[in-house]
Amino acid sequence: MSDIFSSIRSQLSGVASGLNGWRLARWAGLLPKIAALEPEFQSLADEQLRKRSLSLRYRAKSGEPLGRLLVEAYALVREAGFAQAFSFTYSARPGTPAATAPDQV
Repeated sequence: MSDIFSSIRSQLSGVASGLNGWRLARWAGLLPKIAALEPEFQSLADEQLRKRSLSLRYRAKSGEPLGRLLVEAYALVREAGFAQAFSFTYSARPGTPAATAPDQV
């Protein structure tokens, strides 16, 4: 995954100048830090992700500068979104495998 960030970083570095260039350069600098948190967040269960989210919210409300929370918050949202990307409810219509699956919800 870090190869992707390296590629994005190199592409962003020459895209724009001025204020937009500064923003892109800033994000390009944050991408490796976000990627470094990926293995840690991938190993967390849904409940642990939720607790980290609540912890971030508490730290923000307690006055911790948002810039200090940015990398962790972005990595958390990214992982939570990915964890939910492939979950969906299925239809237990008669005649389908889902209709006979154990532990119906």
